[in-house]
Amino acid sequence: MGQQQSTDIIESLPDAVLVIDRDRRVTIWNHALECMTGIPAAQMLGRNDYAVLFYGENSKKQSLLIDFVFQDDPEQDTRYTNLDRKGDTLTAEIFCNALNQHQGAWILVKVSLRRDSSGQLTDAIKIVSDITVRKQTEKALRQSQELFSLFMQHSPVYVYIKAVTPTESRVLQASENFRHLIGISDRDMVGKTMAELFPSELATQITADDWAVVSRGEVLTLDEAFNGRHYSTIKFPLVQGDQTLLAGYSIDITERRQTEFALANALQHISAHMDNSPLAVIEFDFELRIIRWSQEAERLFGWAAKDIVGYRVFEIAWAYPDDVAEMQVKLESMINSNLPHLIDVSSHFHKDGTVVDCIWYSSAIYDVAGQFTSMLCLVLDITERKRLELELRQQATTDELTRVSNRRHFFQLSSQEIKCAIRLNHALTIALIDLDYFKSINDQYGHAVGDQALLALTAICRKHLREIDVLARFGGDEFVVLFPEANHQQAYECVERIRQALTLAPINLSGIAISIKISAGIAGLTTEDTDLESLLARADQALYQAKAAGRNCSKVATMVSAHLPLRNC
Repeated sequence: MGQQQSTDIIESLPDAVLVIDRDRRVTIWNHALECMTGIPAAQMLGRNDYAVLFYGENSKKQSLLIDFVFQDDPEQDTRYTNLDRKGDTLTAEIFCNALNQHQGAWILVKVSLRRDSSGQLTDAIKIVSDITVRKQTEKALRQSQELFSLFMQHSPVYVYIKAVTPTESRVLQASENFRHLIGISDRDMVGKTMAELFPSELATQITADDWAVVSRGEVLTLDEAFNGRHYSTIKFPLVQGDQTLLAGYSIDITERRQTEFALANALQHISAHMDNSPLAVIEFDFELRIIRWSQEAERLFGWAAKDIVGYRVFEIAWAYPDDVAEMQVKLESMINSNLPHLIDVSSHFHKDGTVVDCIWYSSAIYDVAGQFTSMLCLVLDITERKRLELELRQQATTDELTRVSNRRHFFQLSSQEIKCAIRLNHALTIALIDLDYFKSINDQYGHAVGDQALLALTAICRKHLREIDVLARFGGDEFVVLFPEANHQQAYECVERIRQALTLAPINLSGIAISIKISAGIAGLTTEDTDLESLLARADQALYQAKAAGRNCSKVATMVSAHLPLRNC
């Protein structure tokens, strides 16, 4: 191949090419090199001082390939970094401060030495590639790796990366504190499977959870226990090339769990899942615009963060309108009064329309200048607790079968009513009611039918009693009615209406027509009565008289003195 033909080929190459002879004079400076340096070939051909133009003020340092390009002395190679010599080919990475409009650039230089037929060096061909972007990327990657390494070593959170298959989960990297948690050294930690680190049952569960994360590509949040400590763990897939690894972190929540258990013991009626639930995190700005909505908030209220963040509270069907105004007042109060925290109880709508009752622990957040930035709220779901409290209140005051007041609740209500009636000189009457031959109904038809008879009796009583009257089951087939603001005659007439309604119309109980009959003893409050016991004693005497008279009747207790008159109130 002729010299001109070689020159033409070099000129057409996309790579920057420089050819120098034994006197270090430039013989070829191709078009790509012109574009790279901004120096035309006409200015450089025949010159031997190109190093200054090419490398700038550091030409003496940077012209390492020029210094010995024609010196066949491999020992000189050791003076230079990033240099590779293989026979007559030299490769080096060099920073040139005169490239890229004097901003500097990294280049990859490949030099090939050419010899004549006698083996003497004739010239050298330099191919120059701009690798600035690659070097910057490598630098950024190194910095990122260094930062990640620092994070892994010093993070207070337990951080780890694993390689996972359906049958094993193996540690690739773990933070220093995670190694302390497991109790083995750094060198022994990496490469270990879960079966080598944990008890068999726990290792099997962890491996199954890890594979579920990797295979499904989903984030997994769970609570774990190990060596007497509790941890909140989040695991997520980490894609690296064509491989999916598992990354995760765990937070020691032992103290939080202890607090939750103490709260559960104090409240006594919160269910187990309430005890273990983490708090939802919600953050508002000054305009009550939602700026943070945690995953637990999504679970608690049903609204996904992507559908609710950025909206003002009054723009969504999440809060009652009255609550919005109240929330704004509280927010302004926190800001104006410099209150650090507020604790509040409120109700909100779940996305499905149900109501969620919550305790809100709200804190004002300020920037370094002391300016209010947001209100951070931790929300505890107490819906189940409120349901249990209501149920307990009902159990404490209501008869389980008939759903009327029980004996204890009746005494509480009646004692207050009697004190009020005596103090205000108002009328008040008590009636004791027994279901006649109740034992025979149970014996003949069974206790299920007997229960239905009691329910039928209470249903008819409710139809004839006023709202202010108190109906209670004393036990078995015995009932009592408190008639506030009614004298013994008015109470007698009401009880008779109940008795006649039962007598005249047999009740269908489980397909059986049964005539229910009652006996009743009635006692009106008199000036001699000082408490509920004396009034009940006289009503009980009247009930005994009704039974002695053949049952299915009502008797009024003998007045030991004038009863209190009915007052219009």
